Amino acid sequence: MTAIRAQKLVVFFIVIGLLFLCLVGCSGKEDPSKHAVFFTVGDFEYVVDSLDADTVGLVSYASAKSAISVEVPASVTFRDKTYSVVRIGACAFLSADVTFVVVTKGIRSVEEYAFAHCAAQEIDLPDTVVRVGERAFADCPFLHVVRFAAAHPPTLGGSAFSVYDRERGRYTDYPSLRIEIPDGSKEDYEEAGYPSSALKTVAVTEEVH
Repeated sequence: MTAIRAQKLVVFFIVIGLLFLCLVGCSGKEDPSKHAVFFTVGDFEYVVDSLDADTVGLVSYASAKSAISVEVPASVTFRDKTYSVVRIGACAFLSADVTFVVVTKGIRSVEEYAFAHCAAQEIDLPDTVVRVGERAFADCPFLHVVRFAAAHPPTLGGSAFSVYDRERGRYTDYPSLRIEIPDGSKEDYEEAGYPSSALKTVAVTEEVH
């Protein structure tokens, strides 16, 4: 076996392994067989948290088209009932072809692999977010800015801001990611496990969601 062929095989198995990890990570997505109520409005699919709940999770970005800007709504109306959208589910934007994502105030959780492998360049998160799941923003090749409006850092899952380094054979921090956070909060974000080199403090304005 030539060295070039062997190298190609290594790359092949690495890619297969990454796809397997994504499938495992997304296995927690809501199962329609468990009497859950799913519905679609516009480009988003939602699931009602329980039969008597007024809250839903966004479980899938359903559009097959590329989009410049996508806004995750704070509420959605279905069959004359209005629900509050409180979470972005596991793998909801997995590999989505979107450029800018604005998450509206009210969302509390960004779950595992929520934005993994998507084409987003910038993502804005409101101060209501209290949790970011494992590898929520992993392997987004164009991602360069994530903005947090929360002065108190959301709890952070493992490798949430990471990219797979083929040469090293492991996940590493994004080399050029900028994580914008409110003035005076850097120490808290560092203690919460956010990559220190990526943190940039900014003045929070009314425009920040």
